Formats: sequence, C-alpha cells, structure tokens
Amino acid sequence: MLRYAAIIGLFVGIFGLGYQTSQSDFLSILAWFSLSFASYFWLLQQPVQAGFSIPFYQGLSIGLRLLLLFGLPLLSDDLYRFIWDGRLLVQGINPFDHLPAYYAEQGFPVPGLDQSLFTLLNSPEYFTIYPPIAQGLFYVGAWLFPDQIWANSVFLKGSLLLFEVGTILLLPRLLEAWGLPKERSLWYLLNPLIIVELVGNLHFEAAMIFFLVLALFVLTQDQRIWGGLAWAGSIAAKLLTLIFLPLFLRRMPWRQWLVFFAVTGIATLLLFLPLL
Repeated sequence: MLRYAAIIGLFVGIFGLGYQTSQSDFLSILAWFSLSFASYFWLLQQPVQAGFSIPFYQGLSIGLRLLLLFGLPLLSDDLYRFIWDGRLLVQGINPFDHLPAYYAEQGFPVPGLDQSLFTLLNSPEYFTIYPPIAQGLFYVGAWLFPDQIWANSVFLKGSLLLFEVGTILLLPRLLEAWGLPKERSLWYLLNPLIIVELVGNLHFEAAMIFFLVLALFVLTQDQRIWGGLAWAGSIAAKLLTLIFLPLFLRRMPWRQWLVFFAVTGIATLLLFLPLL
C-alpha cells in the first residue's frame, strides 16, 4: 500500500508542477517538488519485483510524462521563442539572421510575428541558440499550427515525449549491456526534475539524451557507423554532447574511432547545412 501511496504522491506532485504553480511562486514550487522527490526517493528504495518490474516502471514513467502533455509550460517561457523561430522558418527566413528586436523595429513585417508574441519572449535581444533538430520541430509546429500557441505546445511536448519514450525503453538495455543493474534506470525514469523540465517545460535535452543513449547502445553492439549517426543527432539536438567525444580516443582502437569521428562529423555537418 505504501508503494501505491508513493506513486500517487509522484503523480500529484508532478501535476502540481505542471498545472498549479508559476515561475515566481517559490513556495509552491518547493512544496510540489518536495512531495515529488519524497515519493521518488521512497520508490527507489523499494525492490524491483513481480508486479513492480522494470516494464511496470517504464509504463509509469511514460504516464507521468503524458500527464504534462496538455498544459502550457509554467516554469519556462522558452516556448514563445520556439514559436517565433518556427514562424520565421515557415516564411523561409533563417532565424539566425536577426534579433527579434530587429523585426519589432521594422514593424513586424513577417506574418505571424506581432507585438503580442514579441512581449512573451524572454530573449528579444539575443540571437537564437537552437540547433537543427530543434529548429526542424519548430518549423513543423508552426506549419501545422500557424496561429495556435497551445496546439503548438502540445505538438512540441508530444515530440519530446516520443524521444523520452525511446530513452525509457533503451536505458535498461544499455545498462544491461554494460553489466549494470537495470534498476538504476529508475533514477532517470522517475526523476521529477527530468519529467517536469524535459516534457513539461519543453527542454530539448530530451532529444539530446535519446540520441546519446541510442549512440552508446549501438556502440555496445560494435556498430560504429550507426553510433556516429546517432551521436550526430545528439549534437544536432543540443551541442553539449560534443564535449564527450574526446573520451572515445581512449576507448576505441584508432581505426574504429577514426570511422566513428568521420561519420559523426559528416552527419553533423549535413544536419547543420540547411541552417548554414
């Protein structure tokens, strides 16, 4: 019964963070995260057993993410820059060309860009920072829902949810391939901060992590070319994983890492080419 109570506590805490708080409400955020993490840490201490197996927790973790699908992000306002970049792309304009303030000074000549959206941006004086996989999803969202912020949010959340499902399914298999307990995947699968920030608040680390886990998994199968392609996907989702590449210089024979690095470099260039 206590395990069910902890699961309910996790759902309630994440629901509160997704629908019942705001960026400026510190006490509310603290209370919901406290409930979520107390439930999370208690669940981690319980043995994985029949009825509460890895597939059960994988389903639970997907359900927790689905819970956040239909709400606008409450703890991040990056969504509005995503929509801004997407609407530029739909009009054939490179979002890296100009600051948002440039279009405001020009009187918003681009369809879809207006004062109401501009005032929601948290970075009107900064150039966009989002790599091609993110920009591609911004484009599709703006093309499908040119005037609907909420529908665009659901589309982007759904896209990140699919990446997260991939990670949820692959992570136990990766740990098993490394000879590590699959139960350690629960540290990621049920983590309230991961759930709320990636799907709930639309952070593209979800795509980065999926491609990273995929690359590591296929590398355990000695698939250097597929590993390089997946790693390029991770870089094209978020540049952070570039910093891990030097680790492979000591982990692979030179012929293998040469193939891996070449595939990663060429695929990364091709993914960035449309924006270049």
